[in-house]
Amino acid sequence: MGRPRAREVDPAVLAAHLEGVTRRRVGDGRGQQDPVEFTEENGYLTPSLKLWRAAIVRDFGGEMRGLYGR
Repeated sequence: MGRPRAREVDPAVLAAHLEGVTRRRVGDGRGQQDPVEFTEENGYLTPSLKLWRAAIVRDFGGEMRGLYGR
């Protein structure tokens, strides 16, 4: 039988699809925050680059509970 032939794709349909994919990956802006860097200067890392759990839980505990449903 062979391989099926590729169909022509309407550019408008392709653009709409790609826009939807991008929107799902990036989000629509609601509830999105800028990423926070974990650095020694902002108190999230120790001098040996280990995580300060207390600082992270203090600042991100609500988000972590939301992720895990607790």
